[in-house]
Amino acid sequence: MKNQWKSITSDQEERFSAFRERKTQIEKDVNRTDRTHPFFSGDVNKNVDLLQDILMTYIMHDFDLGYVQVLKII
Repeated sequence: MKNQWKSITSDQEERFSAFRERKTQIEKDVNRTDRTHPFFSGDVNKNVDLLQDILMTYIMHDFDLGYVQVLKII
């Protein structure tokens, strides 16, 4: 399923606004991930990339559901 969204070309993405909007929102949210948490610390972190891949793959799995950021308050 990851290959499905990875294979979308820039031309296809330009015409597929729902995908483009979800991808942009995920990129913003992943960049705002708490970097003080050891799992996500550092500027170059494979776990941050993994989080983005998981979220992108999930929106393709259930595209009609969409994407919404969830805030967890401890």
